[in-house]
Amino acid sequence: MELYIDKNIFSTKVKLTKNNKLFDFNYIFKNDKNLIGNIYYGKIINIVPNMKAIFIDIGLDKNAYLDFSDIYGRLDEKEIVKKYNVGKEIIVQISKNSIDKKGAKVTEKISISSHNLVLLPKEDKLYISKKINNIDVIANLKNHLDIIRDGYGLIIRTNANE
Repeated sequence: MELYIDKNIFSTKVKLTKNNKLFDFNYIFKNDKNLIGNIYYGKIINIVPNMKAIFIDIGLDKNAYLDFSDIYGRLDEKEIVKKYNVGKEIIVQISKNSIDKKGAKVTEKISISSHNLVLLPKEDKLYISKKINNIDVIANLKNHLDIIRDGYGLIIRTNANE
């Protein structure tokens, strides 16, 4: 496996390859105070079932907060407490910046947006904008994207129709 890091004054991008093929998606860290959308690899520090919260060290000043409702998959509280334990490493995406004494709110439901597509690394479904209603266009998009998505989920945005 190889790790590639591209850092400039605006952002830091990281990708992991295996046998010269993309193994894991790009992690993009924007170098500004708005961290929404940034993806982090962190470690669980504390689980508070009463608050339905998991606190994660993602390398920022304050630990991030993961609400049970932002955990990927349909797990009940007992399954979450059983599956997630202190010290476990986890990939999360910031959904809300930190405010005052509170750390950033994060989600396990990661999405990476572009002009035409949204990549859903933890999904395996293909979604198409409801505004694309031409059956031939839909069939063409499905045929092409089913081949390349390799187990990832995708949302085809309305812009892809243009």
